[in-house]
Amino acid sequence: MPKVSIGLPCFNEAPFIEETVRSILAQTEEDFELIICDNASDDGTLDIIKKTTEGDSRVGIHSSAVNIGGPGNFVRALDLASSPLFMWMGAHDVIAKDYVKKLRLVLDADPCCSLAYADSIFIAKDGSDIPGEQIETGLELSDDSVTDRFKTVVWNLHRCDLFHGMMRRAWVDCGHLTSSRTPDMVLLADLALRGKFRRVPELMFFRRRNREAEDAETWQKRLAEQGYVKPAQSVVDSWRGSRDAHDALLAAANVSPGERHEMHLALCQAFMERHCVPWDPSLEEATIWDRLQMRFAGEDGRNLIRERILQRVAARARMDGSHARARMERELVSLLKENHRLRKELARVKLKAGK
Repeated sequence: MPKVSIGLPCFNEAPFIEETVRSILAQTEEDFELIICDNASDDGTLDIIKKTTEGDSRVGIHSSAVNIGGPGNFVRALDLASSPLFMWMGAHDVIAKDYVKKLRLVLDADPCCSLAYADSIFIAKDGSDIPGEQIETGLELSDDSVTDRFKTVVWNLHRCDLFHGMMRRAWVDCGHLTSSRTPDMVLLADLALRGKFRRVPELMFFRRRNREAEDAETWQKRLAEQGYVKPAQSVVDSWRGSRDAHDALLAAANVSPGERHEMHLALCQAFMERHCVPWDPSLEEATIWDRLQMRFAGEDGRNLIRERILQRVAARARMDGSHARARMERELVSLLKENHRLRKELARVKLKAGK
């Protein structure tokens, strides 16, 4: 059994596939298998692959007669893997020669680590540097708290280069790859629930910017063509599906009800602010006092109560676990003050009624 399995799904990557494959075959970690899954390319990609890998026993080439869609091709690469450690390689990206070995050593050293990754940067189509491009350092989720790890992912993940890090194959759920428009985000959130992320602070992953910038509609159209979303689905609806896929992770997670609720709040608030997915927390977050006020308030009053609940939820959704005690103490002081004020008001009302 090889130490690492590398999955390389590809479709029509003729301009870049040779450089990508050569960067894998040149790794200092020699004990690996390279699983190439060509998704019925029609631009000569498969011929280039066969020529580049000829005679290398570490390589297995699997070609589809028909296009099975992007998610299906990624799942196929994972299904064909045999090593406990696995990584997906982007078919137009490049890795430094020590990438595989250094990530493997991190996972070997820490059994609680679900994902190891290195720093990354965008490169131009021709492989040259992009002026002013910043190095991406990802999210090093080394916290023991599963709640904090999940909240960090849903609030701060903006580039999914980590998806091409190395992970424990047994902890990868293939269902996430076909569950929403953002399978990489969902899979990373799931891995954050299962274990820690460890960063190798070296620039070793080079992500090629192989297409021009896209607006939301163009992006949505491309995702539909690749099988990630339904063709007639709106952008907001597809983001809602992504949120619900994240929520399904929480339903299956081995956490307490309190932790699950805290993560659910963070998830809904993050998707509302980051991706404009509507959510009215008033229905699930109203206290007895809120409900009592809503019952007798007019529409304007109910809207004010909803806004107050929204602000309260937003603050709690972002709250770090280490600040929870201080927050509770502040809320207790506030409640005691309010209770004291209401008692004084009630005494005045009784006194006035007695007169």
